[in-house]
Amino acid sequence: MTTTTLLPLRDRLGLPDTAGRARLIGAHIVDSLGTGLILAFVLVYFARTTALPLATIGAAVSAARLLALPTALAVGPLIDRHGARVVAVGANALSALAYCGFLLTHHAWQIVLVCLLAQIGHVGYWTASTGLVVLASHGGERSRWFALVQTLRNTGMGLGGALGAFLTAGGGTGALRLLVVLNAASYLLASILLATWRPTAVPGQEPGATKRATKTGGYRAVLRDRRYLLLVTVNFSFPLRGPGPTNCGRYSPDR
Repeated sequence: MTTTTLLPLRDRLGLPDTAGRARLIGAHIVDSLGTGLILAFVLVYFARTTALPLATIGAAVSAARLLALPTALAVGPLIDRHGARVVAVGANALSALAYCGFLLTHHAWQIVLVCLLAQIGHVGYWTASTGLVVLASHGGERSRWFALVQTLRNTGMGLGGALGAFLTAGGGTGALRLLVVLNAASYLLASILLATWRPTAVPGQEPGATKRATKTGGYRAVLRDRRYLLLVTVNFSFPLRGPGPTNCGRYSPDR
């Protein structure tokens, strides 16, 4: 007779070992919920709480996001020098501060400032989240951790958006301000969870390893990797494409 060894449920679901990492998972969930809460309501918030025309608000938000584009490039060296956890804690704290600033914003330049800080915090955190996966993953489970983090992010943003819509349905500026307060509180909570999380040591990641890595790594090494640059170029083309013909409701193959 042959016996079939049943895999643990965690392995069958493709989940990583999460023991001792509850605060990291909680931080990802809370951060994603906070992002979903306010992401779709930024323009609505400023249109309701300021006297500025919608075109001015849209231009200010767009300018802030354009100014924040180099954030990921600047975050990389910070992670190498200070570690992913420290950067993630600071990024979430910056987001909390930025959304508190939403409550005091009345002019276009203020919208640019608070949205810029919020975007820097958001990009900084999710750039550092890759390093958090390295700190959390043991025993070759890195791919499982990446999958889990992405799942938590998508789920949290979806639930946050639904909760935000529920809170603002039929409400006035008071509901929108409550949304901003909840969002700021969520980022502060995520920052605290990460600050109090102590990852266990991973073999090969002894203290000072990141500092030594900066001497041999850096963007010069990245720019020499032609296959990686090709991958980046291909991915960069995706948001530049318009909707395909099959996504257009008026498309007809006879045209």
